[in-house]
Amino acid sequence: MTRRIWLSIMAGIFVLAMMASPVAVGADKEVTITFWHGWSGARHPLVRGILDRFEAEHPGIKVVDQLVPVAQLTDKLVVGWTTGVGPDVAMLDFPRQLAFGADGYLLPLEPLAEKDGTPIKELIYPSVAEMILWDGTTYYLPQLIDADFLYYNGDMFAQAGLDPTSPPKTHSELREVAKTLTRYSSGGQIDVLGLDVLSHGSLNYFNFKAYLDQYARAFVDASRRTVFPDFETTVDVAEWMLDLAADITGDAAAGPSFVQANGGWLQAFLNAKTAMHTSFDYVYFQVKAQNAEHPIGIAVRPHPDDQPYRTTTTPSWGYGISQSTHHPEAAWKLLKWLSATPEGGGEFVRSQSRLSTSAEINGDPVNFEVNPYWPVFIQAVEQSGFWGYRSYGNLEPQFQSLIAEAFNEAARGSQSISSGLLNVRGQLQAQLDQWWSERQ
Repeated sequence: MTRRIWLSIMAGIFVLAMMASPVAVGADKEVTITFWHGWSGARHPLVRGILDRFEAEHPGIKVVDQLVPVAQLTDKLVVGWTTGVGPDVAMLDFPRQLAFGADGYLLPLEPLAEKDGTPIKELIYPSVAEMILWDGTTYYLPQLIDADFLYYNGDMFAQAGLDPTSPPKTHSELREVAKTLTRYSSGGQIDVLGLDVLSHGSLNYFNFKAYLDQYARAFVDASRRTVFPDFETTVDVAEWMLDLAADITGDAAAGPSFVQANGGWLQAFLNAKTAMHTSFDYVYFQVKAQNAEHPIGIAVRPHPDDQPYRTTTTPSWGYGISQSTHHPEAAWKLLKWLSATPEGGGEFVRSQSRLSTSAEINGDPVNFEVNPYWPVFIQAVEQSGFWGYRSYGNLEPQFQSLIAEAFNEAARGSQSISSGLLNVRGQLQAQLDQWWSERQ
């Protein structure tokens, strides 16, 4: 008997038992919910404060949280849930929750939502609710969504004779502005890089996916079966990125080397060594947390000259309930609090100027006061679309590493990006096929 079949049988027994004898949260007996998460640093006391308010609002429910390093979280959850010592509620990211749901580790959320009278599509954006389904079932509630933006240094724009209130809107404008902002020392070395096109390391695939989104294409198609479904467009976009990087500095590999020598993308941007950077909504919080006076500007990512503006908002970190929990109703209350209530998830995203999966939370006037660029964030959410997935199942690390290596080799000139991506497609397709075959 395979592990998946065993888990499915145990899940069925558990659901039947819960239907026969539902566990309610009573005032006469305290229920303890164990909760594993990876919110480290300053975010740990923030989360604990949110949990304290949850306990105050829900007498009879106690939450014991445990901080687990994000890099170890997936492995620890597998071991914990397989051996029966895992948490009731766990922090999960979008791709891995699909694997956990498919493998029987997580409790379906629809029955709990229906019993509670709060349909999932009313808690979070309906488009996000559709995206997170596994075979018609929801296994986690995302707390955050990732949207993509252009970040720029307004002072450096002004010093170069550019208008900080008018950032580039198209690819051709982006190219010209990046070249204008790039500066060289008297010895001919890069002193300021206008745009770090390829300086994202293993996260290059996020940048690549964002540019591919602009052509309404994805790494994995909507059926979740095919890697690089439009291979020609995928290669065209990658070649454009490499050409842009080479046009800015004369050498596609020069930008990444410069950014690495200046402490990585964040330090380079903070120290005015890079003038523009493209990334997710959390960058605003990261920059302001280290330098509240940084002259940061934010705009939607410039689009291809022959295409309208397009972007995708992707579910990010959220929370799921263990299939083996003895307190599903209490766990569901915690999930809602963490993901979709102004007092819980709202407090978390407001403190970091990040986007929530809840339209109610994003519409809070406080967000517009904390972040002057919040209207830009909302524009990205309202104009986003869905054309497929950036990865699937538990294969995101493989997508990241293989795509990053293909770009690195192409920038160094050791192989064409077309050949590199062809090899990437072959490897990832084989792994995706294997992932599906194990779940038939």
